Amino acid sequence: MKYYLLIACALFIPAVAAKPLMQLCLEAKDFSPYVLGQNIEKRPTGSIIDNINTAAKHANLKVQYQRSSWLKCQQNVSQNKSQGLFSMARTDERAREYQFPPVAAYLVKASYPLIVKKGGVFDRDHLVTPLVNKQGLNELLYRANMRFGLSAPFGYLSYESFQQAGLLADSQLTLERGLQLVAVDKLDGYIFEREVAQHYIQKLNLTEQLTITKHNMMEIKLYLPINKVFYQENTQQVELFWQYLAQAASEQ
Repeated sequence: MKYYLLIACALFIPAVAAKPLMQLCLEAKDFSPYVLGQNIEKRPTGSIIDNINTAAKHANLKVQYQRSSWLKCQQNVSQNKSQGLFSMARTDERAREYQFPPVAAYLVKASYPLIVKKGGVFDRDHLVTPLVNKQGLNELLYRANMRFGLSAPFGYLSYESFQQAGLLADSQLTLERGLQLVAVDKLDGYIFEREVAQHYIQKLNLTEQLTITKHNMMEIKLYLPINKVFYQENTQQVELFWQYLAQAASEQ
């Protein structure tokens, strides 16, 4: 019901009203097919960008994109130097810092498998007891064969999860460097979103060296949270924006 009320309210937003500027921060990386390109000076493209642009147009919001590191994006939104960021998994701690949309208004459902060396000791999906099953990582099996540890991008939930479990590799590794180390058998595995990981494996010419587990380490919904000050000042338009994002996600 709330969705239809917001859509109806949109009809009463004056066409001549000034559009609030909503600056959205995202990592300066190529996350194909969701976000294409990593040039800070150029406007990003991709399926998520298309949905954001369409939703902003319907909600009478002007969107500008900023590219930075993931941690810098979080800092910018906290300080209202940016008004939103994406794509972010929701946690209780983050919900205290940022204004998250309703659960249904996510950008994408993301699947995070483990990338391991093809034919290596952790390439076990073909066995009766795979390293990653429907419940996630088989921690007992991994610990029995652990050598270098696992990794993920710094600041991601997966990084924090490995760190808390004592499974994290010593170094902070980017996606590219992590995949390269797995390929030469200097890192046990790297976790990242499935479609983006496949794109990078091909981009780095590592299809013969790496494989992606059949099951996922985690499956989460990713959102576009907003700075709380901007949300309070533009509540109706932000909520309408989120509702259009929810509609786009449901159609994918």
